[in-house]
Amino acid sequence: MTSSSKPLLHIAHRAGQAGLIEIWPTEKSETVKRCEPWSPLAETTPSRPVVRLAARIAQTIHGWLASSERLASENRPIRAGDILILVRKRTPFAPAMISALKTRGIKVAGADRLVLTSRSRCRT
Repeated sequence: MTSSSKPLLHIAHRAGQAGLIEIWPTEKSETVKRCEPWSPLAETTPSRPVVRLAARIAQTIHGWLASSERLASENRPIRAGDILILVRKRTPFAPAMISALKTRGIKVAGADRLVLTSRSRCRT
């Protein structure tokens, strides 16, 4: 990572298995605009920041899948299984992300299917 706005050039160690990492900015909390006491139904509750971020990411993924965005390393359309969303901790974001993906009909394995911290051997 760098503070420069120029994209970094990354050459994959394994030919044909390149990927892309995107770091998404977090969402800020919204302030509640209070309505007049005589019209309480006009008051809206802001959505939680994790829900808005999850919706934004899910909508982007939905767009990739709907437009047949190409996976350059394999020269084919991106599939849901090609995408990995990494989070520092599962709660509160992972449940919101899974829900947002499922709402848009995007296949998702769920948070319990992969444990990155478990020991495994990589084949090169």
